[in-house]
Amino acid sequence: MKFEKNVEATGTSLMGYVTTSYSRLCEVFGAPCRFYGDKVNAEWSLRFEDGTRATVYDWKEDEIPMGNYQWHIGGDRRSAVDRVQECLAA
Repeated sequence: MKFEKNVEATGTSLMGYVTTSYSRLCEVFGAPCRFYGDKVNAEWSLRFEDGTRATVYDWKEDEIPMGNYQWHIGGDRRSAVDRVQECLAA
């Protein structure tokens, strides 16, 4: 599935989770688009070819989780979770 990176994420909210590693996220989606350091250390902001927007991010961790971690998936519709999972499964 094709996607665009570093898109506007305003208006997205938590839709679900995906358990995977930081290295797998980087392999599939490239380097994180944003590094925060307060409540979010790393975030990917994506728009899929069907228009679905998704964010993948950690939440309230001291540092970026490197092993398997339950990453948060935000989006503007429930299909954001499906799109992220489809990409990671490919």
